[in-house]
Amino acid sequence: MNELTGLTRKIKRKLKKRTIMKRNLIILFLSAYSLSAIAANHMASDRISDIRNTKHNFASDDVIELPNGTRNVKAATENRVCVFCHTPHGDPAKVGEKKHFLWNRTDSSATYTNYASSSLDVTIGSLGKGSKMCLSCHDGTVAIGQVDMIGSKQNTTITMSGDNVSGGILVAGTDGRTSNLGTDLSNDHPIGFIYNKAKADADGELADPDAESYIGVRVGAGVANTNQALVDGGQTAGSDNPTTAKTRIAVPLEAAADASSGPFIKVAADGSMECTSCHDAHIRSTDNTENIKFLRLHRFQKTDPVDGPFAINSDINCLACHKKKGWAGSAHASETVADNVINADETSAREFPSDTPVWQASCLSCHDTHTVSGAEHLLLKNDSTGLSSDIEQTCYQCHGNATILAAGSEAVNIEAAAIANAHGSTAVLADNQNKHDIQDGDFTELATNLKDANRHATCTDCHNPHRTQHYTKYDVTDTTDADNTSALHKHEDGIIHSNIASGALSGTTGVEPDFSGMTATFNPYDNNTGITFTELKGDASAATPVTKEYQVCLKCHSEYGATVGNPDTAGNSLNIALEFSPLAKSYHPVINSRNDNPNADKATVSAAADSSYVSPFDQASAGGVQTLYCSDCHSNDDQTGAKGPHGSSVSKLLTANGDALCANCHDSDQYQSDTGAVSLNSGFSCIAPAADCTATTGLSSYRNNLHLLHAKQTGVDNVCSDCHVKIPHGWRNKALLANLGDPDLEGLQARYYPNAKITINNMAASGAWQKADCTAAGCH
Repeated sequence: MNELTGLTRKIKRKLKKRTIMKRNLIILFLSAYSLSAIAANHMASDRISDIRNTKHNFASDDVIELPNGTRNVKAATENRVCVFCHTPHGDPAKVGEKKHFLWNRTDSSATYTNYASSSLDVTIGSLGKGSKMCLSCHDGTVAIGQVDMIGSKQNTTITMSGDNVSGGILVAGTDGRTSNLGTDLSNDHPIGFIYNKAKADADGELADPDAESYIGVRVGAGVANTNQALVDGGQTAGSDNPTTAKTRIAVPLEAAADASSGPFIKVAADGSMECTSCHDAHIRSTDNTENIKFLRLHRFQKTDPVDGPFAINSDINCLACHKKKGWAGSAHASETVADNVINADETSAREFPSDTPVWQASCLSCHDTHTVSGAEHLLLKNDSTGLSSDIEQTCYQCHGNATILAAGSEAVNIEAAAIANAHGSTAVLADNQNKHDIQDGDFTELATNLKDANRHATCTDCHNPHRTQHYTKYDVTDTTDADNTSALHKHEDGIIHSNIASGALSGTTGVEPDFSGMTATFNPYDNNTGITFTELKGDASAATPVTKEYQVCLKCHSEYGATVGNPDTAGNSLNIALEFSPLAKSYHPVINSRNDNPNADKATVSAAADSSYVSPFDQASAGGVQTLYCSDCHSNDDQTGAKGPHGSSVSKLLTANGDALCANCHDSDQYQSDTGAVSLNSGFSCIAPAADCTATTGLSSYRNNLHLLHAKQTGVDNVCSDCHVKIPHGWRNKALLANLGDPDLEGLQARYYPNAKITINNMAASGAWQKADCTAAGCH
């Protein structure tokens, strides 16, 4: 009896061993078949078909080699690998149902909420078979172990165990990092849409599937280009071998089922983007420490992207379809610029390799194809204040206080700069929703969307994160400027200052004002001045691209994008474009240089006057032709960090208050104290040998610099706003001079010259001022 029992056990062991060997041979065969198919395709070179060593192996007793060494979902007792999805013999009760790929599951009956966006140029229809197969587990409505057939049992549920399963259903996450996507797909990459040349052309930043050999409808799922598999086998095209089938594809699209020619076969069909276009449930990387999320192509960028064809063995999966203009060479894609390392908590949560730098995470630094509910444009969840749909919250992940970057690898903190007097703080939004919704790759916004209740600023109003550059100028090809390799514009000798847009503004939109049709008087409260605006694109190759910083500012700070009126009334703004118009007899050289002002009185002002400025505006050869950035005056408190008007402790985002601000360009020694050069001809001078220029004993030498004369006589530093307007963009009088004698028909005094002490009886020519020109009603 013992011998019989022992023999029985021996036979059982052999049978079990044969069963395991048979199962392994089947898996090996299927893997070899799949691997040969992958090898024939344009797949990433490090992908292999090995479902056994992936999380899709639910067999209970398998010891597998996952990156973290464990599985969080597996069967309690079932040891077969493929049965959870496939069966060699279908359920006889379901004869007539089209079960492709020997599918062993029932599709979910859930109704899905699809992705939607103002920048989406496709129409989402019914989901294809490839997506429904994935969602039969991943929408959280069907148990993972629910199969049609297992052995001879119909409609059976395999018991599952693990940390990521509850009641047989995948556990739902709360932060967008979950394998249970739910039925709300509005926060997931769009699927179920036709992807063809027409759709790519309409978007402008998508790869043309007709022109790319790695995108197409594969054999068994439709047609495209040529049946490469049959051609490789020596067969020629014929009626039974359409030349429009394509197998060598890394991004397989799915064709619609056609009953006349069989399921998933349709000649001349357009392909649909589905889950299976990016994912293959059977594959892993040859580097078994890397979690590739079953992506057919790379999950991370391997080298700096370059303009040109998609590089299958180095480019991130996203770039196979998304050809973002300016991304190659942009700051966020550069290995030398975006070398900031993502911290351990974030890499662990998202299953990134440790010490992943931003450039390598690439698109995933800002986006997640399966992100948190409510986020727009597939952006990451960012904070706990309910602002997850505000675009700047994504930027603050790296450029903010709650950084995802490792210590010592932080980027410039813009959020900190924006805390005080923030540029368009989101706190003004009652519903905490993003009001500035981009329309296209240029990040275009509707002018009406910038006004009134929508009036706040978000990062993408000024910056295009796909195109931003780490250079002084937006045009990185400008080799004439030796300083163009710097990240920030500099105020140094030898550098001709300009209003050229910086690299940080590359790719954004703006407007150029046209003053030729103006009929209005100089009234910055006027919303109907006759100024027209040319809308400028963020594409450097466009006919009308943004090239100047002020063009970006004026799309919000003018009647183009603002309701203009007295700013003391809620929601109103000054018409700053008007302040730089030809109606202004004086202006700071933001749009045009000093020498280009047709109304300026420059008759006796020579290049010697340039010495009244600090560097670099004191260069006699170029002083009159230099221009300014808006951000020379409106910027951050901390000038060692990021430039630009992000936030300041001083009102109006100024870098300093009052005279201290003026002294950033105007040499205070020449204007406010008696230590400057008295021989300087600043234009405020009395060159003519008139009696009131020489009457005061010992002061005649000051007649060429009457600013210093006033400082000497009063014994106190001059205050700029005693004589000049407080808002110095541009003004209706020469030299930005205030005048209490002006008829205040436009109601401007309270805002433009509330502190003025000067009444001008005669607006004298430069170099010819007399005491009598300023009447007793003012200082004299």
